[in-house]
Amino acid sequence: MFSLAGYIFGSLAFIALAVSAYIPANASPGELKIVFNNTIPNLPGKSLIGVLVTYPAGVPGVTPPHRHAASAFISVYVVSGSIRSQLGGESAPKVYRAGESWNENPGAHHIVSENAEENGGASVLLATFVVNTEEDQLQMLLIPDPPATAALPTETSSAARSASFFGIF
Repeated sequence: MFSLAGYIFGSLAFIALAVSAYIPANASPGELKIVFNNTIPNLPGKSLIGVLVTYPAGVPGVTPPHRHAASAFISVYVVSGSIRSQLGGESAPKVYRAGESWNENPGAHHIVSENAEENGGASVLLATFVVNTEEDQLQMLLIPDPPATAALPTETSSAARSASFFGIF
């Protein structure tokens, strides 16, 4: 008999492999796209949501510090390239390469998230959320820190790219 966690993570592995086989050639820089959104039938009130994140090629792809929906447990899989990531409480950023993954617990503060490709190539990740169904909208899944407390990059161009990534500033 399979456990629910085994079912969810087995499904995530299959989805990650399927997504890695299809990376749109015309993906725009800084694109966030919900690629699936399903209610979990044996967990009333919960949804499983996949967000494909494409960091731009040729320029630093940086997202501002952010949190996610309060109920969100997130499993992140690097589809291509490499991603530099740091969560609050971690001593330093870590670089994750294609095929590697990490988890973010509910309430985690994501303070560094950026393209770590030194050759200027694009990086793509799949963030899979287990979240309360009423929190399934993109603006609830990704909540940037308020500008007064966000440690935005010092270069104007990087800050502008970060803001345009979320499409909110």
